[in-house]
Amino acid sequence: MIKKIISLFIILSMMVVFIPITTNKSNAASSNTKTINILFIGNSKTYYNNMPAMLSNMLSKSGQKNNYKVLAKGSMSLNFHYHYIKNNPEQMKKLFNGEKI
Repeated sequence: MIKKIISLFIILSMMVVFIPITTNKSNAASSNTKTINILFIGNSKTYYNNMPAMLSNMLSKSGQKNNYKVLAKGSMSLNFHYHYIKNNPEQMKKLFNGEKI
């Protein structure tokens, strides 16, 4: 139960960090010209709940252009992803160039 609460807290925290809040029209206009690139790092909860697409849709509806990539491997921890990214720079280049990894 505690793990689920912590996971939910982390997900909500990530959403708050990545969703731009515009308070006036000049901010809204400038956000339309710039594309936000987002890398989702997670496990099967991220992948199967389609969280990247949900966030992308929310950003698109607010007028924000966005591009997202997903690095999600089932049952893997943040520590696994850290070492995977650190030790596989060529795989990360492929991911950002739109190739399958």
